[in-house]
Amino acid sequence: MAADIQPRSTPRPVRPARALAPRDVLGRDSLRAFETYFANEQSNLDALASAVGQHPEFGEFYTEMLASQRRSLAELSFRVASLLPDPAPPRRAPVALTAASSAVASTFHAIATSMDALRARPLASGLVTGITAVAVGAVLLAATREAALIESSPIGPRIALAAPVTPGTPGTPGLSAVVATPTPIPTPQPSVLEQQRMVTMYGYPRATTMGMLGTFRDPRDAAREVKRMAAELQAADGRPTIGALHVIVHVAQEHQTTDGTHIARIDAADLQPWVEVAREQGVLLILDTQVGWSDALTETKRLERWLKLPFVHLAVDPEFALKGGLAPGLAIGTLDGASVNAVQAYLGDLVRREGLPRKMLMLHQFMEHMLTGTSTYAADPDIEIVVDFDGHGPIGAKIDGYARYGAAPYAERAAMKLFTEHDQPLMRPADIPQLLRAWAAAKNEPTPRLPDVIVYQ
Repeated sequence: MAADIQPRSTPRPVRPARALAPRDVLGRDSLRAFETYFANEQSNLDALASAVGQHPEFGEFYTEMLASQRRSLAELSFRVASLLPDPAPPRRAPVALTAASSAVASTFHAIATSMDALRARPLASGLVTGITAVAVGAVLLAATREAALIESSPIGPRIALAAPVTPGTPGTPGLSAVVATPTPIPTPQPSVLEQQRMVTMYGYPRATTMGMLGTFRDPRDAAREVKRMAAELQAADGRPTIGALHVIVHVAQEHQTTDGTHIARIDAADLQPWVEVAREQGVLLILDTQVGWSDALTETKRLERWLKLPFVHLAVDPEFALKGGLAPGLAIGTLDGASVNAVQAYLGDLVRREGLPRKMLMLHQFMEHMLTGTSTYAADPDIEIVVDFDGHGPIGAKIDGYARYGAAPYAERAAMKLFTEHDQPLMRPADIPQLLRAWAAAKNEPTPRLPDVIVYQ
């Protein structure tokens, strides 16, 4: 393990489901009340700024934090104002409300996590008191966001190919003489998950607090155990199952690192034994990067020598993607659509250049804002997006979170993480089909698809 890695076990909360209609939680009077509230809160921030300036002991951290909260409050106020109805408002589509209120919820989340950080520091009580009431408006807006998501139409296919123009087609004057030759679409390689499920053992080598994999000192023992787990799952329901070693290779750090990225990277010499064992034992290998203050594409490129291997796949964790903001661990990060598409494009080119089988790109998610712009995800025939619901909690909340994120429309393949130490009780994969059916009956919604991947941490 690199010398500056700080092993940790970060809790991942599971949010309760909401089933409210927008009219039940957000009316015109409420929105106008929020607008008035924000104006008052801005005055409170001005007073706090004066207090901070008179007390040097608050230090640079509090000054910067106050400025950040002022910007967040301004943005939140603007977005709330954008939801106010006109004197004679037209009927707004639920999806439009979803987009606006989702942005509000993301802004509130940044404020809330910043407040958690402030509470942990001395002399911060004044700042916390002056800002925490923002939750009143944002919580209702978050509820509206969830309700709008329930009412809006599902996201459609990830890509729509235009039909080729036919010469002489009525209604297309001037096109009959010039016909573009369609670019041939490469035939995708078969998916490793097409005919089988995958069970992975997640963690950092020899770091027992970071997942199940770290409890094994010898990679061979870990490989044998994950193969046993796969065989046990297959025997339980007859579904073919393959094992995988899921190794964290870039660990986000709360303290700054020498290159400014807040990332401690595994030494190649420490990773190589896991690569060789995966090859020898016939299991897959997933390399997991926690982005920190770097970016997903840069950290992915660092892994190219291993990603060229046919049995190696990639996972990216948005939880710690906080470039230029708070240190990892002080807030929950986010990964936008452009970042995901950049990684997809790079991996797709690598697959085609090296003649590799289709690769999985796993994305972890347990909160809405962790993955944004999901409707813009490009479709690459050689890359398969897997979304892993990464939250721990009671079984009911985990099933709800899986249905919301792991089995989301933007996930080509669905995954669920089981926390061997934090889930109480620990769910049995064999029970998942029945639990999903019960969830669907209670919600009066279609039964979510079964997980293609089970991750054990």
